[in-house]
Amino acid sequence: MAGLYFTASWCSVCKVMRPIIEQLQKEGYDIKIIDSDKEKKLVKRFRIESLPTTLIIQDDKEIDRFVGQISADELRKRLTKKAPDYKIW
Repeated sequence: MAGLYFTASWCSVCKVMRPIIEQLQKEGYDIKIIDSDKEKKLVKRFRIESLPTTLIIQDDKEIDRFVGQISADELRKRLTKKAPDYKIW
């Protein structure tokens, strides 16, 4: 499971969140920092409308999304969350 954290240098909430994201990276969580001003194709692909936006990706599919500030503990939980099983009986 991986995280994509969409940010921008002009975003004040993003500046608050960045140390949290960097700490999680140091702890070994797979979370990438995406500069939305430089990565317009990714912004469009994932339909990012507000910053910061954090996506949780598993098997190339978005399984969770959070817009705005999120605590390190909540983000840890989301990064370890498994995708629901949608098998049709």
